[in-house]
Amino acid sequence: AKINTMTTSQLTFTRFIAAFLLFVYHFGGIENDEHLNLGVSYFYVLSGFVMILAYGKKEHISPKEYYINRLARIYPLHIMTLLLAIAANIFKYINYLEYVKFDIPSMLMNALLIHAWIPQISLSYNVPSWSISVEMFFYLLFPFIFNYVIKKWKLKYIAIFTLSFWLICQIGMNIFYFSEYYGGYNSLDRYFLKFNPFLHLNSFLVGILFGLIFQNIQLFNFKAGNYDIPVIIATLTTILLIYLTRNLLIHNGFHSITFGGLILLITLNTGRITKIFNNKHLIYLGEISFALYLLQIPIGMILTKIFSAAGIKNHTLFFCLSFIVVMIASHFSYKYIEIPARNKIKKLFGNA
Repeated sequence: AKINTMTTSQLTFTRFIAAFLLFVYHFGGIENDEHLNLGVSYFYVLSGFVMILAYGKKEHISPKEYYINRLARIYPLHIMTLLLAIAANIFKYINYLEYVKFDIPSMLMNALLIHAWIPQISLSYNVPSWSISVEMFFYLLFPFIFNYVIKKWKLKYIAIFTLSFWLICQIGMNIFYFSEYYGGYNSLDRYFLKFNPFLHLNSFLVGILFGLIFQNIQLFNFKAGNYDIPVIIATLTTILLIYLTRNLLIHNGFHSITFGGLILLITLNTGRITKIFNNKHLIYLGEISFALYLLQIPIGMILTKIFSAAGIKNHTLFFCLSFIVVMIASHFSYKYIEIPARNKIKKLFGNA
């Protein structure tokens, strides 16, 4: 009974931690910080896990209702940050406008969130939005995965399929990554390998599997309790594993099982870490983390131009100021754009 009544809001703050690591990845200027972008893989696993928390008890998901809810969640902020990225591009090249290229098809594909499928434009305009394009692919699939697999298959068969699919993906992608056919860092192969939505599906499915394990936790004779020490050990083990595998292709869900285990432990934990993570201010940071993630590049572009024009070359100042501005902008966009637009979309289309 304890599992059903326990809170899972401690997961919300972990979204902020992942978003902050991605901010450091983009702005930190740290050498060899490539692995900090694994925050994106964590998001995908968490997304699958949370989908089961939200919908797991239902008998059937209506695709229409589900899509309206998901679009209401991500679309307003995506469109706002896309427009901001376009404006930032104009601002960046304000003294030499001939360099500004407005590619209408690419803009349209960004607006429709299908740009991650096309390597050439996967990182165009607002760079982090490639991952929202991937997330949109997961959202399109989820009602069908739920209605025709989760509700029809036994947990052990879902586990066998998911883990086999994960293993095949990791072996296949790494074979290509280390083969003579892979074009290297600046090639379109890299854009295909790292940003193609299908190649991230294994992370989302692993998240779903761990969500189902949590839902059926009594089968594993596991209870909620104080797991502070296991959470710390699992976190340090995850960091160590990332370090040890850093030369492999780990961007596409390589560590998703480790992330899934960590998410499961955090969810079951009732110890001191959970009490800290359930602080309302930390939960709020998690709530605005989507805005923090999508706003960082456009705001960074604008501040880079201002610093360049002012002749300021202090990187620490740039990093700190960027973070403060992005956090303030995230708060306001969450309060005055995300929430009102989400409610409006649900009201408009929910009753249609």
